[in-house]
Amino acid sequence: MSINIKLQDFTATIHQTSKYNGGEFDLVHVESLIVTDQPIPSDDTWYIPNSKPIDPMFKSIFEHAKINLMPTHSSLIQERIDGFGDALNEAMSGDENETKKDITTLALLSAFSKTTLNPIENTENTYLLSYSYKLFPIAPNIFELKVTLPFPGFIMPDNGDEIQITVVTPINAIIDKEKTMGISEDNQQIQPQYAEFTYSRKQAISFQYTTDPEFTIRYNY
Repeated sequence: MSINIKLQDFTATIHQTSKYNGGEFDLVHVESLIVTDQPIPSDDTWYIPNSKPIDPMFKSIFEHAKINLMPTHSSLIQERIDGFGDALNEAMSGDENETKKDITTLALLSAFSKTTLNPIENTENTYLLSYSYKLFPIAPNIFELKVTLPFPGFIMPDNGDEIQITVVTPINAIIDKEKTMGISEDNQQIQPQYAEFTYSRKQAISFQYTTDPEFTIRYNY
């Protein structure tokens, strides 16, 4: 199932929890406003990243498979589950590709929770999706948030509809402007807008675009 989207306004606030947990992770809280061109059924479900600890082995699986955990329509996850097959026989027969897919599917299910989109009252086809998850460092004191919009399961028609992303980094974090980027579907760079808040010692970055872009925000302490 794919849903046409008119607007996705993604806002992430990152909290400096790594200062208090030995550098293990920062905590990301996401609020995403979503406007569609038709109503979404109330029983329509999504898998979202949960805030449970992720086993280091599962983290390695995601990194190897180049999987970026983000909200995904349940139909797309169900496709992976339906393709799970006979995992035991596949492994015993030496089918490495299918075995890798099966292991990755299990790891994904452990890192996701199921939810529905919250409709905003007195609006038409307008929803809010909220979730929190752990962001692990890619190197000591270096973190990288990656997100592709719209979320898998949504379609962004090329007719003037809009994607927006705003990320507020933690206290005393410095955005790495060389490694931070937005890349459009045709592999063109999207220019960001930066802001700095002296009193709260935080920085922010924002992008706006109209087709399926991928964003990387890297910061360090």
